[in-house]
Amino acid sequence: MKRIFHHPPEEATGRRYWRGLEELADTPQFREWLEREFPEGAAELQTDPVSRRNFLRLMGGSLALAGVGLTGCHRPETYIVPYTKSVEWLIPGKAVLYTTSMPRRFGGMPLIATTFEGRPTKLEGNPLVPGYNGGTDVFAQAAILNLYDPDRARAFRENGNETTDQKCDAYLKKVRTESQSTGGEGLALLLDPQWSPTRDRVLNLIKQQFPKAQVYYDDPLGSENINSTVDALFGADVRLRPDFTEADIILSLDADFLGLEGTLEELKAFSDRRRVRGAVDKVNRLYSVENRYTITGGMADHRLRYPASAIPSFAAVLAQKIAEFTGDHTLAGIVGPLKPAPVTNDAWLTECAKDLVAHKGKAIVVVGNRYPTSIQALIHAINDALGTFGSTIRVLTAPRIHGGSIQDLANDVKAGSIKRLFILAGNPAFTAPDDLQWMEQVQKKVPEVIRLGYYEDETAPGTLWQIPEAHFLEAWGDQRAPNGTYLPIQPMILPLFGGWSQLDVLVKLAGAPAGLDAVRETFKQFAGTGDFEEAWTALLRRGYTPDSAYAASQAKLGRDKVTTLVQAVGELPGPVSANAMEMVFPGDYKVEDGRYTNNGWLQEMPDPITKLTWDNGVQMSTATAKALGLGEADLIEVTIGDRKLTAAVLLSPGHADYSLSLSLGYGRERIGAVGQGTGFNAYRLRTTTASYVATGVKVRLLQADGYKLNRTQLHHSMEGRAIIREGTLEDFQRNPAFPKKMWTDAELEPNISLYSHPPLNAPNQWGMVIDLNTCIGCS
Repeated sequence: MKRIFHHPPEEATGRRYWRGLEELADTPQFREWLEREFPEGAAELQTDPVSRRNFLRLMGGSLALAGVGLTGCHRPETYIVPYTKSVEWLIPGKAVLYTTSMPRRFGGMPLIATTFEGRPTKLEGNPLVPGYNGGTDVFAQAAILNLYDPDRARAFRENGNETTDQKCDAYLKKVRTESQSTGGEGLALLLDPQWSPTRDRVLNLIKQQFPKAQVYYDDPLGSENINSTVDALFGADVRLRPDFTEADIILSLDADFLGLEGTLEELKAFSDRRRVRGAVDKVNRLYSVENRYTITGGMADHRLRYPASAIPSFAAVLAQKIAEFTGDHTLAGIVGPLKPAPVTNDAWLTECAKDLVAHKGKAIVVVGNRYPTSIQALIHAINDALGTFGSTIRVLTAPRIHGGSIQDLANDVKAGSIKRLFILAGNPAFTAPDDLQWMEQVQKKVPEVIRLGYYEDETAPGTLWQIPEAHFLEAWGDQRAPNGTYLPIQPMILPLFGGWSQLDVLVKLAGAPAGLDAVRETFKQFAGTGDFEEAWTALLRRGYTPDSAYAASQAKLGRDKVTTLVQAVGELPGPVSANAMEMVFPGDYKVEDGRYTNNGWLQEMPDPITKLTWDNGVQMSTATAKALGLGEADLIEVTIGDRKLTAAVLLSPGHADYSLSLSLGYGRERIGAVGQGTGFNAYRLRTTTASYVATGVKVRLLQADGYKLNRTQLHHSMEGRAIIREGTLEDFQRNPAFPKKMWTDAELEPNISLYSHPPLNAPNQWGMVIDLNTCIGCS
């Protein structure tokens, strides 16, 4: 007999949860949609060849992943050690696992690559590396599809014409010979921020041989402001990392450290302090101040929606209150000259400041990566007053190669000092601030531009050389994890299209050994005093070198330097309003800064906050939309100064009023079939002085309901059942068994069975329990 389950009803009073604005309004259309067994039109097969983002768009990479068309898949003919068993024991059809790592903005991510007969098919985290517990993120999971992307750059091109790698190699030898005679004058390298010891070592070789050569870094979502502030206040080669295992109270000022601005190690540390295993366990407490809902804001115990342009004033008032509550005269002197705008919720800020001070030595304040150095310095001063350095903030010695910014590069090009530019990372023609006019005023002004690119994208036209880039699963390399642990990158397969890695290009310029030999030379610094070959084999088997993390630094905060940086902030912005709106440019949870726009898996993944797929949109609160006479999916024109952009409205509950957000990475003009024509290009509105927050925004309606947005927000609605079941820490302390009252059929007597059942503590059981205290970013 079919069993009818009894679900605990939603509470008649108290807090009510809802999935979307339609459910909150409970319109007749929503009720009719909810009660239909199948959505309208589901029975009709959609045969339009361009619908559903085009079936063949997605199948290109998937067919390659399955091996169709990859007749040339071979292992690199060098020394690779499998994770579990040696190559000699390879059994056709059986998986072989290898350790590797993925280069990331804040440090490498340790991975295990599953291969079948020489073809990588899956990436998972390396459980052996301390602090990671075998975790990954969506970008690591989707990286395997990027490997088989049929739209990758496939050929070496000289002046747009296909040529051979041998000719490119001859050109680089010519560059090296000429640079030896000029000391590298006019030579510039544009890189992405990485933590690769081998890349740094080779860059040092280049700088020693060509002392006049220049190095620049570009990362639209990067930590340039953080690094420059730390350099100024602590000295060169110092790195600060939060230690959330020690933090009882956390205040996030627009810092998405559980999303795009954090690392897996930090995420795990935060989650460990959220787990309640007994009635006496103490969890951390998170305060979040942000203009839009982020993953971090969704985990906050206390969240305040607040305009991003007003965060500097909020931080200044916070510093004043902490100086008052702690009696710290140095902090009071630093913040005294500032004239912050009034805080709209002073009571919230005051209670937060008191909580931070009450947990002095166990509190931490974090701010978004892209806020200016003056605000970064102010937050360091606040943390110093709270006693965080050496406690909830680790001060580490982390050597790196310093370089200029993309704006510095543009200025040097305009000054005529750059004659030969190697663009070895990024896509500056798409991501550079719009006022730099990259193609016309920078790239076309350089006589010789050599581009290493994964796609023939917006930066490719007009280059002297376009070199296809190898995937990280196709080349040797190394990384240091965010805590400094040494990680190898070993190739699983020969480059599918003969591409080169960054390291391949740099070693040719330096005249140094390539690939495997370059990494082995670097590893000598980490191998210890024992047998080198044994240490090398152990590195590739384990996927990391024990006891190789960054050493603690004795550097102290230069308080005198803080005052200089903080007081350079200038006039702090006032409050936002209908006549003075702001626009924020965050990274995207699906495509990041645009580098994953051609990945169908990520495009299909609903954004963990908005549940939007295949698109971005101008997020705004319902109150803002009502004040402007706008609705969901309206096409609008956004104007900032002399820059205009057409985009669609995306209503976002929890968004700050008169604050707009448009994520970066969409609106690509030259990319593969998957990413072409998706979303709106927010980079067109960014400038060097407003790369994260722009003010003076004007909005004009172009067409009501003029764009179709695909959101999964209301999918799998559960009529008559609570969306979540929750309780407070006090509930748990009073009765640790209170969740059992919320289970299905909780009010019924337990079943009496005529049969014996396996014990409930068996190793393999059906069902899954998710601790919502630690679960983040589910899509």
